[in-house]
Amino acid sequence: MRLLVVAMLAVGCTPTTAETTSPDAAAVVTIGDCKVPAALAQTDRTGGQCGGAARAALSCTSSTRSVLCLSDDVQQCPTGDPNIGAGPWTCQNFCGPSEFGILCGAILLAPQADNIDPPPGCRAVAPTPAGTTFYCCGCGA
Repeated sequence: MRLLVVAMLAVGCTPTTAETTSPDAAAVVTIGDCKVPAALAQTDRTGGQCGGAARAALSCTSSTRSVLCLSDDVQQCPTGDPNIGAGPWTCQNFCGPSEFGILCGAILLAPQADNIDPPPGCRAVAPTPAGTTFYCCGCGA
């Protein structure tokens, strides 16, 4: 079985609400029941910075492959990516009910951003050979 790492950041992982608590406060978005810094919800990870926040960091397997993804559906990776293919899939969510998933790091030799380290309170759950790492972070991290 081969491992396919998929960073699904745009499909199915769009934050639902944006809010600020004061003019000087950093914007936050709501993902599931979590308040997440808006910077972690951004999907442009060109330099490897942390982002793509979603309710779950999943490891999904079928009879022929395994994939890692971020998803707002805790039971499946977002659909629409031809690399994932048809199931059936069995998925495990690395994040607990009071956590959200993010992806940090750049794939292989892509230029690295300065802010590729996850925020405090995040734990690495799935480092990949490609140079990215999936993390689970506590709500409000």
